[in-house]
Amino acid sequence: MLAVAHGPLVRRSVLGVRPSALALSAVLAAAAFAAPAAGAADSATAARTYELVSPSQKGGNDVMTVLRNTDDGSAIAFQSLGSLAGTPGNVLQSVYRSRRTATGWTTDASLTAVNPSPAPNINDAPFPADLADDLSTAYYAQPGWTSASALDENGAADVTSVHDSVSTWLTPALTLPDTEASDSLYAGRSADGRHVVIQSSKQLIPSVPGGVRRVYDDVDGILRLASVPPSSGTNPASQAATFGSAAIVSGSAVPGDARAISTDGSRIYFVMDGQLYVRIDGETTNLISASHVNGQPRGPVTGANAKFMGASDDGHTVVFTANVPLTTGATTGGLYSYDEDSDQLRLLAAVDTSAGRSVLGTVHTTSDGARTYFVSTAALGGAAVAGHPNLYVAGDVGLRFIAQLSPADASFVWQGGEFANQTALSRDGRRLAFPSVAALTGGPTSSFEKIYEYDLDDDALTCASCLPGGAAPTGDAALRDTLGLQLIQPLTFADDGTLFFQTPDALTPDDTDSAYDVYAYDGADRHLVSTGTDEDVYYAGNSADGRDVFVRTHATLAPDDDDGGYADIYVLRIGGGFPSTATPPCAGEACRGPQAPAPTPAAAPESLTVFDTSVAATAVPAKTTFTVASISAASRARWASTGKATLSVKVSEDAEVTVKGTATLSKKTSTVVSATGSRAGAGTVKLTLALSAKARSALKRSHKLTVRLAVTCTDSKVTKHATVVLRTKAARR
Repeated sequence: MLAVAHGPLVRRSVLGVRPSALALSAVLAAAAFAAPAAGAADSATAARTYELVSPSQKGGNDVMTVLRNTDDGSAIAFQSLGSLAGTPGNVLQSVYRSRRTATGWTTDASLTAVNPSPAPNINDAPFPADLADDLSTAYYAQPGWTSASALDENGAADVTSVHDSVSTWLTPALTLPDTEASDSLYAGRSADGRHVVIQSSKQLIPSVPGGVRRVYDDVDGILRLASVPPSSGTNPASQAATFGSAAIVSGSAVPGDARAISTDGSRIYFVMDGQLYVRIDGETTNLISASHVNGQPRGPVTGANAKFMGASDDGHTVVFTANVPLTTGATTGGLYSYDEDSDQLRLLAAVDTSAGRSVLGTVHTTSDGARTYFVSTAALGGAAVAGHPNLYVAGDVGLRFIAQLSPADASFVWQGGEFANQTALSRDGRRLAFPSVAALTGGPTSSFEKIYEYDLDDDALTCASCLPGGAAPTGDAALRDTLGLQLIQPLTFADDGTLFFQTPDALTPDDTDSAYDVYAYDGADRHLVSTGTDEDVYYAGNSADGRDVFVRTHATLAPDDDDGGYADIYVLRIGGGFPSTATPPCAGEACRGPQAPAPTPAAAPESLTVFDTSVAATAVPAKTTFTVASISAASRARWASTGKATLSVKVSEDAEVTVKGTATLSKKTSTVVSATGSRAGAGTVKLTLALSAKARSALKRSHKLTVRLAVTCTDSKVTKHATVVLRTKAARR
């Protein structure tokens, strides 16, 4: 200034008084115990107390990325470059978990395994592909990661789980050490974690040869093949299979098709030879994309090119696409829904692929499978325009047109699959929130993302993040901490319908800065949740009841945050705060404390030599202290566009300050910026950060550059670090 959650991700389914100064923190914390129960509070307008979640001291490092929080708001996982919680940490980022106790937040490193390799490498800092709902286990699939076992020598991706700091290698080869250069990818899991779905072309079990991509089900540590063809009917020409529609990105993002496994793990959907199948209880395989046309056999239809789109939590209802008619009376293919219990196949939306139209992707399917939100280039009614990305909802409400999106919205709304998109669905499935650069409700056009909310009951679309009066936005609004590279979508909606998001625009009079802040939208009004200070505050998650809103910020929002402005996680909690541990003031004689006995007079010496044996006091110069100001979103944008930015460093006395920045260019770590400045006396040293020519070229080419800064100061032994991600406008689009 997501998010139906489910098994592997969050698939289920503020603001009253803000402290204007730290002096108010203690008052708010004390008053919090008299606050009404969270269930009775309006999560959009109730007063909140700031609680510091991450450790106050992080070894001179920021909290880089928030991963996800539990639905009840009692725990949150994140990554930092620092070695926290008494662990050595990885070469780069490590994964930590903070949990709320009666007296405060505690942090552990149970999701990061200690590396057994004698030669750890830069890949030993993977981003988890998934985290258990209760944050007890992390799942990884990272090429070259050596944390799983010293016997993993193939350099390819392997699937590993980490629980209580212990790594379990889920995809070892039959012969060890493993040198087979074939990737194994994490694909999904059941809600309880007993089933883990893996996709691999490596031979993982004796009875199944390698060399063909297959889908496996790890059940309580025992691998079995899930992509088994039906025992009767036409055999697929190829047994190469993909989980769901293969919307999987190894090691860098959550699987997009996480719902292709039911919450209890009994049903796993996969595509083989252009047909959609389901494996049930590890025993039976059924063809889903079979013909239901009267008079035709129940078998595969040539040219179906079926793709998984979504499913109910129990896996009994599935939504998919096919390019051919599968129901009586249909003349084209399109979006289908199959109900296993009633054996009914319905055509939800007719899409003629022969005319160049298609279903681009699913946005969300409700937990009961009753309806699905999707994007198609077909004009299916309303103001939809053929050839453009049109957003629809179909199912128990018929087929409705919602909005015509922009092609620039692809990566945010539909391209990556349901769980890799930056969209959110309320738990009851009746409110959809999504970003778009299009002016869907009027107002000026802009290249910045705006947050929209569709209300199914009113069949109405509103802009949650648009400025009052219709002014153009000044930056991207988002449903998660995109600047912190948060990849697992938070809930975003509270159970009472409140929507949380971040924006740099001042949407209310009490927001008096141009920094990022967190807002709540209750369907009618916008309410400022965060501080409205000059520091960016990014939205990172919320509890299902809306009592807790997690943010990431460099701002100091509580007295115990004393590390000089490194990025932390806070929770803005209704009825929050902890009992004071401060010692009560003394009174009267109690203030004197224990008294030492009077000294015994020494005997007079027999003789006295008159000379001074005392040692002259040696002056010990005070160590210089320094504070590095954070680089605002606006400064990062200018740095990305002009190649230059200014870094301000406050020093306590005469000092020389040096900053060095590195980045990965052509797979090598290179110095991309360096500067030195000095001043006489306490004050601010301003350093010009000028990117090297190679760095500017790399940024122009890829539209993104991650710069790691290290700042040192004269006789101080402290080195302060920060990571800055520069993006061009092309990257944001």
